[in-house]
Amino acid sequence: MLRKILYTYPSVLGLLKALVYKLVYGGSLKFVGLPHVSRTATIRIRKGASARIGRTSNLSDGVILSVAGNGQFSVGDRTSMGFYSVITCRHKIIIGNNVMIAPHVSMYDHDHVIHTDGTMREEGYTHGEIVIGDNVWLGDHVTILKGVHIGEGAVIAAGSLVTKDVPANSIFYNKREN
Repeated sequence: MLRKILYTYPSVLGLLKALVYKLVYGGSLKFVGLPHVSRTATIRIRKGASARIGRTSNLSDGVILSVAGNGQFSVGDRTSMGFYSVITCRHKIIIGNNVMIAPHVSMYDHDHVIHTDGTMREEGYTHGEIVIGDNVWLGDHVTILKGVHIGEGAVIAAGSLVTKDVPANSIFYNKREN
């Protein structure tokens, strides 16, 4: 009976999952209001890192949010993260209010340091914060890399690789050459 209720009313299961995450991560995870965390979404916060998820924000099925190192992650109110999006934060990612993140979006605020004389695992990282303004729309399969600031009201076209700042109220797309 309980299983039927939980699967019939996914918002109940999302609320329960959010509460479990809050218990597990304590002060490292702050929920403002009641976000919806899908039953298949995953939140990982390592020691020393922190995350804040705004009021009525939504983490859809398959979303992976990983905050490690001294990472600081923050998402505003009424923001939705689409199915199977992956956000990996080791430094700082700030996402504004009313942001629409389509399925399969990836964000990485760091890169591996690569040297030929050591192992990749021991080389460390370079960092650059990602800031996404209010009312931004990120299309399907967008990838955002470290050091990018996306201005308020911008639209990022599906399939784009964003490596530089995007001005407010603009449309960004990658032109592919044949």
